[in-house]
Amino acid sequence: MFQAILFAYSVLYLAFLLLYLPAVIFQAVFRGKKTRVLKRIFPRFETENRNNSQQSVWIHSVSVGEVNAALPLIRKLVDEDFRVFLSTTTATGQQVAQASAGPEVTLLYFPLDFKITCRAFLKKVRPDAVVVMETEIWPNFLETAQRQKVPVVFINGRISDNSFKKYLRISPLLKPLFSRIRLMCMQSEIDSERIRKIGAPDRILRVTGNMKFDYSLEIPEEKKNLQAQLSAFLRPEPDSLVWICGSTKPNEEEILSRIYANLKEKFPRLALLIAPRHPHRGAEVAEIFRNKGFRTIQRSRFHESREGEGREVLVLDTVGELAALYEIADIVFMGGSLVPTGGQNIIEPAFFGKAILFGPSMSNFREIAEIFKEKNGALQATSPAELEQLLFRLLPDNRERALLGKNARKIMEDNRGAVNRNLDAVKQVISDNDAP
Repeated sequence: MFQAILFAYSVLYLAFLLLYLPAVIFQAVFRGKKTRVLKRIFPRFETENRNNSQQSVWIHSVSVGEVNAALPLIRKLVDEDFRVFLSTTTATGQQVAQASAGPEVTLLYFPLDFKITCRAFLKKVRPDAVVVMETEIWPNFLETAQRQKVPVVFINGRISDNSFKKYLRISPLLKPLFSRIRLMCMQSEIDSERIRKIGAPDRILRVTGNMKFDYSLEIPEEKKNLQAQLSAFLRPEPDSLVWICGSTKPNEEEILSRIYANLKEKFPRLALLIAPRHPHRGAEVAEIFRNKGFRTIQRSRFHESREGEGREVLVLDTVGELAALYEIADIVFMGGSLVPTGGQNIIEPAFFGKAILFGPSMSNFREIAEIFKEKNGALQATSPAELEQLLFRLLPDNRERALLGKNARKIMEDNRGAVNRNLDAVKQVISDNDAP
């Protein structure tokens, strides 16, 4: 029965890819993305010079957020002499991995979910374990890994409100897949209970906490230079203020542009750095603010600005720079939360002890948002009007901003430890799999 379901899934998956083929061809011809498509079909990555006695772990992180969360675990695995492979699904995730993972880590794209491609990738990597960040379930990959006796461990697992509703509807189809998973390390008791209701057996479940609290950022010299350059650009006067809006989504920038216009009347030296969640929208976002009459420049065209030229809005349309730039902010708004998209992770600005605001939609980061609200490490606005009120209150109040930032940093320190717990879990699974 399960094999019939798997066959039906494979047919539907192939049909979806064929429907998507015109877009792939367009991207290949006009945007140069052919290589990425091919790398999800053929395992083209270096495995030479590997030590056959060295144990290896394949970590899969979908995109930027998962890559950043996985980095502390990757560093610990490398320190303990594991050979580490890191795959992503998105190009932006791959770019962040290239910039941050280190030369010891072999990078690849996750294969398309067909048995033949999964088999080829697993044969080339030859991992002692596959570690999947969060809860991205690929049926053919799980089936192929089990057949090749490769244990699969899910870590930092979470089930959002929307995902829970969707998974419950197809739980009879998902239930057989859980027998192909060796261990599922969930972020919280709520996440564990949800995946249990979907069909995961108790024996594979463990609550290990949220690895994103273990986030740490070492800023290289070029990023420090960038911080100094953009801080000087956005702060031409000693009393200048910098508001950063991170990972914004479509329809949100229009709201933020109206709020910014109102703020400028009282705080004329307030500069805005806005980073759309998808950098390719940089020109679109810049146009929104130009249409409001603001002097606006895109980060990708920053070299065109004249020295000493004052600007009001800087659109960050580059990859891998936002995290370090949070350090230059006076106040931060996390995007994806004024529109119903589930919010974005607030850990990066919390690491720098910044005053953080977010909107009503935070279902994708429910647990983190609740902890920060409860401990006064961030403030939630229930509407654009309330967000504007909070900004009017906080921008002139250095003491309240500093207190929010101090609390945010303490929350980070108090909740660390998930990386070590997940590392121990992965090592135990490898050891059990190797036992005769």
